[in-house]
Amino acid sequence: MNLDTNAGGGRLGGSKLASGQRPNQLPANTQRQGLSQRIGAGAIGAGAIGAGAIGAGAIGAGAIGAGNLGAGNREQRFAAGENRPNWNEWSQNRGDRWNQAVNNRQDSWNNWSSQRQDRLNNFNQNQDQRWNNINNAREDRQAWRDTNREDWQNYRNDMWDYRYDRADQIWNDVQDYHDDFFDDRWWGSWYPGYGVAVSNPWWWWAPATAGYVSGFVTGAATSQPYYYDYGVNTVYQGDTVYVDGKPAGSTKDYTEKAVKLANSVEETPPPMPSKKKDSEEWLPMGVWALTQEQKGDAVMFLQISLNKEGVISGAYMNTLTGQKEQVIGAVDRESQLAAWRLGQNGKTVIETGIFNLTKDVAPVQIHFDANNTQTWLMVRLPQPLMPDQPTKVQAIDRTPPPVTTAQNQSEK
Repeated sequence: MNLDTNAGGGRLGGSKLASGQRPNQLPANTQRQGLSQRIGAGAIGAGAIGAGAIGAGAIGAGAIGAGNLGAGNREQRFAAGENRPNWNEWSQNRGDRWNQAVNNRQDSWNNWSSQRQDRLNNFNQNQDQRWNNINNAREDRQAWRDTNREDWQNYRNDMWDYRYDRADQIWNDVQDYHDDFFDDRWWGSWYPGYGVAVSNPWWWWAPATAGYVSGFVTGAATSQPYYYDYGVNTVYQGDTVYVDGKPAGSTKDYTEKAVKLANSVEETPPPMPSKKKDSEEWLPMGVWALTQEQKGDAVMFLQISLNKEGVISGAYMNTLTGQKEQVIGAVDRESQLAAWRLGQNGKTVIETGIFNLTKDVAPVQIHFDANNTQTWLMVRLPQPLMPDQPTKVQAIDRTPPPVTTAQNQSEK
């Protein structure tokens, strides 16, 4: 999917690595499951990224063309690291410790998938029906937006159950991407001249807690973070945005606010680990898959970092098109809103609450233009670790964010 049209241009354009094949380093019992086992029927079916799944204006023409999801590309995308075309060059001179970390992680992912196979299969089989039920409830929400009503609470619980099952589905589909992007070599090749020396090559993947974010960005929050629950307590409907069941302004005004915030920073430096001891210039907020909420492949990935001035930096990449862009944006400390654009001249703006990004699953609003705003989902991917650290893939935290209202926020 191509969110912007200036891929590869300018100083930040990434070059593709040379193709090659890496000999399989994994023992036989750690091989990836076949596609037919890992992805239930219909999870990536013809309709998953079809004309109806994605609004006509949401994606540039040709970004997901008929040839992009051919069988060869799909097999390649879902292949384990050692089976991808660039693996020989990517793994060259990494050392035994790095290779062992990759092998340990793939073994851990196998265990994670096998433990959840029944749940994943059930979600794949009932995904469309569950989404239809949620949509039917949405049509009636004008009458029950009050957060104290039982029907609103039931809708919220159903929505978050779906989001967490969708997140498990995404984890299951993209687990093998952990080996060759957003690591030290990726960043070093993308920003020539910037040295990267870290004990963990996946430093950029580290999650951040709400308490740490609050203390890192002075004035960004108090003891009560606000979570933007798009589609539940923050609803774009027609020309109006409803917050906690009440009209809060026009969709145009809300879009303009996000676009202005995302463009309040002209350019950001690359988020790098501090070279000084006990000094942090950037706080990594993790690596995320950006997908439609309903269904579809995860082909877009973001790394997001934050500095103490509330500037957002990071990177975006599309694994189908090869597009790479810098993430540029900012945090509004008063409202706790985070907004960023993709690339120096990017027109598409993504917004979410800064504290949404401390959860494993974060609903976001994507403003494609002033008249086209959609709710999507960002799913955090687990941070890869070196072999002397725990490698177990933990379960997604399925606790919905606290129900914090705009009124609570204004009274802080």
